[in-house]
Order: sequence, then structure tokens, then C-alpha cells
Amino acid sequence: MSEELTTTLISGWGAPVSMIAPVTGTDADHTDPHSLDDDLIHPRETVDDAAARLLEEAPPASVWVGWSLGAQVAVAAAHQAPDRVQGVVTLCATPCFVERDDWPCGMDRDTFDEFHRAAHDTPEREWHRFMLLQIRGDRHESSARRQLRRWLNAGPPTDDATLMDTLDWLASLDERDRWQTIPVPSLHLFGDCDQLVSADTASHLRSQGMNTALIPDMAHWPWGHYTEEVAERIDRFYHEDVQS
Repeated sequence: MSEELTTTLISGWGAPVSMIAPVTGTDADHTDPHSLDDDLIHPRETVDDAAARLLEEAPPASVWVGWSLGAQVAVAAAHQAPDRVQGVVTLCATPCFVERDDWPCGMDRDTFDEFHRAAHDTPEREWHRFMLLQIRGDRHESSARRQLRRWLNAGPPTDDATLMDTLDWLASLDERDRWQTIPVPSLHLFGDCDQLVSADTASHLRSQGMNTALIPDMAHWPWGHYTEEVAERIDRFYHEDVQS
């Protein structure tokens, strides 16, 4: 009999992990959820520091699922402790968020720099703007906006300093080499309508031999009916790739 899937779930920039909790299925007892908040991120720390801290308390064997920026923490954990991380699923994530001369899939540098400067001046306003960008392009954007309202009304799940520290990660991280050498089975899922992480990233990574898939009609936030497909793909990955 195959083992039941246990997941370590990590959220993205400025987003509480409750936003994506359904992607791991209905059994909360087998999910270890984490937001990139003050409890996890200490001042001036790195992605590797966050991964090391999570490894201290994560289940001894689980599939690490990272949404957006959280994927960088999952990948880092796999490199630090491949005996503890059974597999990695990245969800609407990229190894390099901002474009570079040899990386056309990233966000336009000038656009990101403008957002970065504005976030230093008015972090909560820019956080609100970023949250809305996560549903832009979704085929059901108006419904997604209604569903997103509860988190928008609650405000950021962390303080301004942590928001800016983790935004700096997005500005500087280039983990392409690390993603190509993940020492455990991996799956990279993308929304084909995502306005923050280009769907072209999927074909780019696939050309390098990585296991990728596109979720039709989905933007950056895997909400509502998309969560069922994401959960099914994660479960299939676990049973077909991790346990094989």
C-alpha cells in the first residue's frame, strides 16, 4: 500500500499560507503550512536561512510545495537536506523573478525597480497592488477578486520590514543553476494566464529537462476550482515520481 502524501507548504511574498492551503487537498493533518512572515523570516536573513529554520520543524519526510517566492525556500531545503525532502513542487514560481540579459522570462527590470521603490515608500499600498496582480488575467477574474477580498481586508500577514526583506529576495535571486540540479524529484506548475510569472517559463525550463505543466486559464493565485487540479497533479507526482 502506498504511503499517504505529507506536504510542507510555503506561501509567497506577502501572502498568508491560508490563501493556498486547499492545493494540498482536504487532509490538514498531513500538511505543515508556513507563511513568509515574522516567525520564519528574521532581519537580513537569506532564503537558505529560512529553509534551514523550516527543516528544524518540518516532518521528517514530506513533499515541499512552494508557491511563488516560497518555491525558492523549498528548493533550498532540498539542496540542504535531500534525505528529508522527498520531492519539490514549485507553483507559479520562477528561478529568477526579474529579467536578465540571458533570462527573458523575468519581469521587466524597470517595472520591478519602480515597484520596489514605491514599496519602500508605501509598503501596504504596493502590497495591495501586488495582491491584485495575482488574479489579473484569470479567466474568472471577477470571481477571484471577490474571493481575494477577505485577505485584502485583513492586510499583510507580516510587518513592513519583513515585506521589504523578502521583496529584496525577489529583486536579487537568480537560482537557475540550483533549480537545474534539484537532488530530488521535482515538478514545476504554472498558470497559463499568469501576469507575474510568465507561462513562457514553463517551456524554458522544459527545454532544460525539467518536469513542467501548465494549468489552463489560471493566473498567479491557485484559487477555487484550480485547487482541485493542482492537488491532483501534486498527488499524482507523489505516487508516480516520488514513490516510484
